[in-house]
Amino acid sequence: MRRPPSCSKPGAVQARIAYEVPGGLTLTNIAAYRNYRDRGKLDSDLDPIDFANQNEGRKHYRQFSDELRLSSPAGGRFSYQLGAYYLQLKTDELNNYGVDVQPLFPPPPAGFRWTIGASTAAFSRNTSAALFAEDQLEITPELNLTTGVRFTHDDVSFRYSTTQPDSVLSLYKPGLSRTWRRVRATITSLSA
Repeated sequence: MRRPPSCSKPGAVQARIAYEVPGGLTLTNIAAYRNYRDRGKLDSDLDPIDFANQNEGRKHYRQFSDELRLSSPAGGRFSYQLGAYYLQLKTDELNNYGVDVQPLFPPPPAGFRWTIGASTAAFSRNTSAALFAEDQLEITPELNLTTGVRFTHDDVSFRYSTTQPDSVLSLYKPGLSRTWRRVRATITSLSA
């Protein structure tokens, strides 16, 4: 069966479980997973000759999150919640860009193509973890005082590469095979 030139496949699932523990406290867990894939191919010039039709790519995105929360009984003058949160994101993206000029030139040297273009790959990862607390005090029936604190730690990384195909004509310096660029950041914050 032939695959269509462009397609996408999204998907997600989420679960929430709440359990009342002794003392009227409620323990809640909310977990979710999302997944998205797509693939696309574009004939840029819409010409019947295969010329500018090497524009294709695919993406894969995944996300997982989980929150665990302990809440005080509702209805009193003072209420609170304590919790932890975790998030993981992953994205992979591959692309090929180019123009096939093969029909315009005599045969190239063995092992090469008359192509102008490049391939790129990008990978990103993000992991976040947090602890939080919030309380609320009813001062009057119309006035509440709410305070809270959150400690968050994020770890973000990104890798990017460019690959030069085996071509005679190139967008980049001849002989360049792969260039990797990496970026990584770790951020820790406290907010109140």
